Amino acid sequence: MSIITRMRKQQAVWWGQSSVDSFGVPRFNSPIQIMCRWEDDQKEFIGKDGLPQVSSSIVYVDRVMQIGDILWLGLISNIATSQQPRVNAGWQEIKQFKQLPNFSASQFLLTAYL
Repeated sequence: MSIITRMRKQQAVWWGQSSVDSFGVPRFNSPIQIMCRWEDDQKEFIGKDGLPQVSSSIVYVDRVMQIGDILWLGLISNIATSQQPRVNAGWQEIKQFKQLPNFSASQFLLTAYL
């Protein structure tokens, strides 16, 4: 087991975007329980608009995610509603996502900036 895998000891809930409705409001897939390492830390990163932004949290996740997806720290059994992630207090939107390969490119450190 690699250090990347071993560092993910926390659990979070992930809602991936599925589509956008006719009003431009995103729709989300059903929530999925994931393993992660969640750090409430402010780091500067470049947003999708090319401008500097500051994160409120950095989350090392176990799968590829997209900008606009939603993460919530905790167990899926504790969420208020599964189909509307923004109703759950503490949700955060992914503002940037990066993939960093290890030296042999056999595994990637997957990082979501919230």
